Amino acid sequence: MAASLVSLAVGAQTSTPPADSAFFRAQRLVAAGQGDQGRAIVAQRLAAAPPGSARYAEALYWRAALAATAADAERDLRRVVVEFPLSSWTDDALMRLAQLEIARGEKLSALLHLERIALEHSASATHARASYTAARLLLDMNDVPRGCLKLVDADANTGAGDAGLRDQIARLREKCG
Repeated sequence: MAASLVSLAVGAQTSTPPADSAFFRAQRLVAAGQGDQGRAIVAQRLAAAPPGSARYAEALYWRAALAATAADAERDLRRVVVEFPLSSWTDDALMRLAQLEIARGEKLSALLHLERIALEHSASATHARASYTAARLLLDMNDVPRGCLKLVDADANTGAGDAGLRDQIARLREKCG
């Protein structure tokens, strides 16, 4: 399980890289198999941040992203979403929650989180990836009309520099006819 969380933390295509070099260092340590050391750095940042502050939300997000278990990650991601709905980390937290739910086979719950990104964080760089992921889920569930609409949304919100996502969207659009 820890390896899959590390792949979520390191390989997830979220919109916001660590702003604090300590979080970047922690991320590298976890990816290198030194999870306890990486998580200790994040714990120090969280303890030093004033509760309710933007720094606290960021530290809470990184504690979730680098958590040793899916349950720990989910708990902190939900806190970011509920306690800091206007944080710049909320869209990424919603995306990671959706990824955890997809991994558990909870497609409907994942769709709700992906929809929130489109509705509440429409200007986010995560919006296009969320719409693409929602399209994949909807098409897997044989909801072709909604899935194809999500692909249109994903395409419209994909940045010019994200050729990889554009290619993925184009391949999936073949299912739309």
